[in-house]
Amino acid sequence: MHRRLDVIDFPNKFDTDNPKTDPELIYKLITPEELSGLLNESLKELKILLKTGAFHNEKDIDTRRLDYIRRTDAVQYFGMQYLKQNMDPEHHIERQTLYNYYVEMCRAIETVPTNSSWFSRNIRRYVTFLDEGWVGKETVWRGASVDLEALHELTMKEYSSTKTTKTILTLLKNRGKEEKNTITPTEIKKKNNGLGELGGHVSMQTKREECLKYVRSGFDTVEKISEKMGISREGVEGLLKVLIRDGLVYCLRPGVWGVV
Repeated sequence: MHRRLDVIDFPNKFDTDNPKTDPELIYKLITPEELSGLLNESLKELKILLKTGAFHNEKDIDTRRLDYIRRTDAVQYFGMQYLKQNMDPEHHIERQTLYNYYVEMCRAIETVPTNSSWFSRNIRRYVTFLDEGWVGKETVWRGASVDLEALHELTMKEYSSTKTTKTILTLLKNRGKEEKNTITPTEIKKKNNGLGELGGHVSMQTKREECLKYVRSGFDTVEKISEKMGISREGVEGLLKVLIRDGLVYCLRPGVWGVV
């Protein structure tokens, strides 16, 4: 099946309540001039197809299969891509923690996660080496580890696209140097107005550690941390994204954070 399957993205939405939506667009696309242009583009592809026997951008079967699973079954995709077998009898992952990692992946690939119960029921179907157990009163998973490096790489593809996070990541590249040198509010504002409120002659590393301290102390929402640190919501969100990259915090649900 996957050999014949090619998933095509349709990223644009034409909502009726959007003033930019043109209800007459379909009629503008089927004019003789437009149809002639589409035919010419199709004939270009036809030449390549007849010469090579394949479309020039055709993906291999394994890539198509994985792409299809990613779009249709996020639980299976999470198990295939981000769980690896761990034979250590002492190793375990809290049930909620594993679900949180799954939710983080769903946010990165822009799909709606299932609820926790459905996730737990189905993940065992796809990951045969995963076993459920108990540590005290806590439900845990044994036999598997999360590939944090791969998961963080995925999530950072989304996070690093924001202007705030790009600025923070740039400032954190040389941590040792930054711990010795301070960053003035003026310098930060020049780089990014969203971080201009970090204020004071304090290094980004210090702000990062302060943010982590508040999450550990139970200040689990952006609003609470923003109030305690005295910086903008955007600044806090940027710091939290860096902490996610470093594997120190995770997102419980939109706007709520926990310590790994």
